[in-house]
Amino acid sequence: MNRAIVMYEGTDTGPGRWTCTKDSREQILRGGFCIHIKRSRKEMAQRLNIDLDNLEDVPLPSGQRIREHVVRKIKEKPAISHLPILRPRWAEIPTDRPLYPRPRPTWEIPADHLFTLSSTSSCICSGGERTFYDDSKPTIVGDATLYTLVGSFSCRIELQPCPKCPPFLRNHIGPDLREAGVFNYNNITLLTRDFLDDYTSLYTSSETPFDAWCEMVIQRYTYNCNAKFMHKDLFRSCWFAYATLQQFDNDFQCPQCGPLPDNIIWDGVSLAFSRAQLSGSLEPPMSTSSSSPVRPSTRYLPKQQVIPNPKLREMIREAIVMDTLEEIANKATSSKGNSRRSSTPQPQQAVNTVSGHIDNVALVVEQLGHYNADLVSLFSRWFGVTAYHNGLSPPTAVKIFFRQVAVEESVVQMVNQDGLLALGAFLESPEPTTARKLIKIPHLYFLLRFDYDEDQPGYSSSVLSICAWINDRACDVFQALCANAGPGMNSDFNEVITTDWKSTGCYYSLPKIRERPVYPLLSNEQQDQGNQKSAVEAEDTSGIMAAWCPHSICYRFHFMPGYEGRNDPFPAMITRWPKAPKRVIYDFSCALGPYCLLREPQFFADTLFIIDNFHSRDHTKCAPACFASTYAQLDPQISEINTSAAESGNSLILRIRKARSSPSSLFNTRWTDGVDWIYWREGWSHLNRPGDAEWGVASHETQVLGEFIHSAQLYATVVTVEMLPPMRTLPLDISYFAAHGDHRAWVPAG
Repeated sequence: MNRAIVMYEGTDTGPGRWTCTKDSREQILRGGFCIHIKRSRKEMAQRLNIDLDNLEDVPLPSGQRIREHVVRKIKEKPAISHLPILRPRWAEIPTDRPLYPRPRPTWEIPADHLFTLSSTSSCICSGGERTFYDDSKPTIVGDATLYTLVGSFSCRIELQPCPKCPPFLRNHIGPDLREAGVFNYNNITLLTRDFLDDYTSLYTSSETPFDAWCEMVIQRYTYNCNAKFMHKDLFRSCWFAYATLQQFDNDFQCPQCGPLPDNIIWDGVSLAFSRAQLSGSLEPPMSTSSSSPVRPSTRYLPKQQVIPNPKLREMIREAIVMDTLEEIANKATSSKGNSRRSSTPQPQQAVNTVSGHIDNVALVVEQLGHYNADLVSLFSRWFGVTAYHNGLSPPTAVKIFFRQVAVEESVVQMVNQDGLLALGAFLESPEPTTARKLIKIPHLYFLLRFDYDEDQPGYSSSVLSICAWINDRACDVFQALCANAGPGMNSDFNEVITTDWKSTGCYYSLPKIRERPVYPLLSNEQQDQGNQKSAVEAEDTSGIMAAWCPHSICYRFHFMPGYEGRNDPFPAMITRWPKAPKRVIYDFSCALGPYCLLREPQFFADTLFIIDNFHSRDHTKCAPACFASTYAQLDPQISEINTSAAESGNSLILRIRKARSSPSSLFNTRWTDGVDWIYWREGWSHLNRPGDAEWGVASHETQVLGEFIHSAQLYATVVTVEMLPPMRTLPLDISYFAAHGDHRAWVPAG
């Protein structure tokens, strides 16, 4: 067949890119003519009711990828039952409000049992509205099947033809059956609430996908006169419709951190599903609109380091890690018997190494003099030629200081505004009491502690001069960043921007109070892929970015349409946090800090960006000021932070990866919200059992199993998900087990 396929990539308003499989795009751009594109434009203009002139072939906006905005309509079929239902008994907590008396479990019913209509009976009409039962109109009796824990049973159900739906649809008003403990899916398929809760309990306790559970039920039903079970696809639809009715209060908030935690831990989890499953309604935090503020003057600001000269920084790093003369001699001696000899004799190589190091040190001393004379004196004392010749071993505090001075990161990365205030107070009154506040700047604190003279209490003038130089340098860079960024973020937010998180895929405990600013002079602003090399293919998405508090309670999440990058945590904090957190912990804070401070320096002025302990080992070239472990040596508030709270929680969601291979099961977005809620409530019960009144006893188990499963909820919208089998437990404090035993088996009474 001689067929031509025309493809249009662009917006619904018209501008976009046209291609045809019969005529090359190069030919069309050179002024050629394609009858297929012409006819397609005309057809599209008629369908969209827009001007044909708007459908001209124009280039897409720079960096825009239409494939990241594939519109996929989510089909969701509501059930006949519509009233809110009780939580599972094992997920209740004392503060729950009773909606209605909990019915007794239904195991079986007589064959002639009739479910009757009531005032709450309804029909879900094609337009989405419900039509309720009218007792003045006639009713009929139909046949239905009730599925219980032990088998399926035939029953009868009273119905009323829907007066609003077209007759050919044969839609009927049916009973809700909430008080009977039955879920009415479509007036034909009825399921007991205990039966549906049984599946919820099973898959929250172990990895039990729908297929495996349905097979187990089929085998169970064989003990009951070979009763038949429904098809797995029908049960899947029933369970998701049932999950939408469970009442899950929005009570996720850490009792210790409150609504605005000072310490926030960001981490993303990669799920890698096809971009073809993306929903067109998704609106991650990095999305902008016509009301987004524009920062026309913000551009990349070079030379933010303590020492602007990159070559000098490199020479300093080489000088402070140089082997001693004895070590070089030992290497030269031990290499004599090596068969792989270079053209230069080993002793000569050793001489060349020492000579090169001496020249390097001389250059460092010369160029450091352009910045601070006392800095030269400190370097020469411990790393100069004389010190090297005498085999002088530099103190750890001095090595840490020069390593920090020679890093590639910005000076405001290690000296934020809070640190500047502490440094200024110390310079005004250089005493041990004010020096103690410099734990916010560890490399300076270590140097001052080493320099302090116990015999003649005080600090040397040379070290104080170095502190003043760093203070001036940090102030200059911060002022340059503020001038470069322009007006700061508006702190007045009287209006809250409301959106439906079930469609936008952005769900945080804090409401949206601002729009993400636009930075036109920063290239690839919306396409930042951060610094993670994802293993997913180019046609796959990334996953979920979640925010955690140190007590393993998730403060919600957002969906990442592309690879994980700095442009994920940044807009989430900008658009929802009234004030930036004091500490941001992220596995790539070394890149996130400069990214945030370049764009909104005033908003993040007091924020400390640090890398969690788990990922620190991979950052071999990053500055000590980037690591949480550096500050934990001095600051007890940081040493108490569980920096791996997000990592342990995100490990739960990785199991959803295997579900993405099921292309036929697309479910609504409320599913994981309910699962998350159930986990949190189980944890709440554990924490509030007799003797465990204090929060935090089992934070690494119960709170993780609370909020993070929310993140899979989005994938119930945008991904074809078969099942999320979350983990029930995480390792707890061993001392707690020693004192109380394994509390995970405890079930609250009642």
